[in-house]
Amino acid sequence: MSSQPKKEQSSQPPAFRQLSRHYIKSVWDIAQRDIHSLDEEERLLAFIMRDHEEFREVWENMDQHLEKEFQPGVDVDPFLHVTLHHILENQIRSQDPPEVERVFQALKDKGLERPKALHMMGVVLLEHMLQAMEHDDMFDMQTYLRDLILLPMKM
Repeated sequence: MSSQPKKEQSSQPPAFRQLSRHYIKSVWDIAQRDIHSLDEEERLLAFIMRDHEEFREVWENMDQHLEKEFQPGVDVDPFLHVTLHHILENQIRSQDPPEVERVFQALKDKGLERPKALHMMGVVLLEHMLQAMEHDDMFDMQTYLRDLILLPMKM
């Protein structure tokens, strides 16, 4: 498993992909008008989106990108990218599972800045999500945590 960020793969089922993209769009639209009307989870997602300036054009022209097929290995799917960040931020904040926050701190202690640490962790998360989807299986939390714990040791 490489510690280098990989291009995200959009292997989500099409119906789920559309639902999640429309949710992301609605959060962005509301955040532009009144971020305080969003709940805590939605505000977190809006802040993550704002932090990703490289996707600003996508966020500002979201209708043009809702149906876009991002090519695995070629394109970074901005919707999937911020979703991975959102999952990791929630795991870190809630310390559920606690290993995620510990790995995040260990990566930062090794000198990684927050975005780089999250990207490395996101690669592991994505690999395990894809494996579960490809095998039509449950997400294997124990294997995910094992691989995540190994990240700081690979540096």
